[in-house]
Order: sequence, then structure tokens, then C-alpha cells
Amino acid sequence: MKMATLYELGSEFLRLTELLESEELTEEQGAELAQMFALNDADISQKARGYRMVLAEMKASENALAEEIDRLTARKKVCQNAQERLNNRLREVMIATGRDEIDGGIGKFRLQNKPQSVEVDDQSLLTEFYLRIIPEKREPDKAKIKEALRAGNEVPGARLSAPEKMLRVI
Repeated sequence: MKMATLYELGSEFLRLTELLESEELTEEQGAELAQMFALNDADISQKARGYRMVLAEMKASENALAEEIDRLTARKKVCQNAQERLNNRLREVMIATGRDEIDGGIGKFRLQNKPQSVEVDDQSLLTEFYLRIIPEKREPDKAKIKEALRAGNEVPGARLSAPEKMLRVI
């Protein structure tokens, strides 16, 4: 025999309540209705226990997944840090030995100039020309500033970053 769903049990409870309110019941009908209410209540309680068990399992799974995410995130960070250390070490050796390219057998490593970026030291010194107006906020327009600095103009409060070599794996 298939057990009713919680939705069906709730609907049955409402139907029994309507019966109780809508009719004048004999003592026998009242006893039968009370028995049906008791059975419905027991079924709802049993269903709630099942829900509780399923919810507890889901919460345990959620916690286990969160722990696994944290573990994998930490492991990913270790890999990223190791890659950065190896790249930096190779870059430093290439700079120290004056080599711009090394053939690594299955690929090449090449040093190239990193594009200069604009560094704003003091935004208050920038003129309106070098600011972008965003609703309720003013921020430096780095494209305009970079263009002006590359053209040899002075922009108080801003400068181009120092040239830097970056390692590129080909």
C-alpha cells in the first residue's frame, strides 16, 4: 500500500476539517471522524520524521561538500603559488644571464616587456580632464592619462609604472 504524500495528507486534513465544520454529526460519525483525524495526524508525524531524516542527510552532505571545496581551494592555491615561484625563478635567471628566450624542448620561454600601466598616486591632483564621472563617483580615466604621459605631458598625481620583464610560455 502506497503511503500518501505530505501534500495529500495536508489536503486530507483540510477535507476532514471541512466535514467537521459543515455537518451535524452523529456520535458514531464524530467518533469515526476523530479516528480519521488521529490516523491523519499519525501519518503526518511519520512523514515529518522522514523529512527530518532526509534533511539531516542533506545538511551532512552540504557540510561535507563545503569542507571539500575548502580543501580543493587550498590545494589550488598551493599549485598557483608553486607556479608563480617557478616562473619567477626562471625569469630572474633569464634576466641575470641576459637571455630573452630559452628553448624548453616542448615549448619556449620568452621574456617580453610588460605593458606599462598607469599608477595614480594622488587623485586629488588630477584635473577634470583626466577624470571619468560615474554616477556619484569620480575615478581616474587611465586611458587618457596613459596617452598624455606617453606623449611626454606631465600629469600631476599620476605616473607610468616602471618597465618590467614578464615571462611568457610559448
